[in-house]
Amino acid sequence: SLEKILERAREDLQKERDELRREKAVRVKDRKTFMELAQKSVQ
Repeated sequence: SLEKILERAREDLQKERDELRREKAVRVKDRKTFMELAQKSVQ
């Protein structure tokens, strides 16, 4: 039925959004770590 299709599409979107958020969080953490390392090597 159409409702099931819409429901599944919404779940897929939610899953993709969660994965994107997780990837971004990891990237931000990596960047912070990189900046800390860069500052240490400058000192």
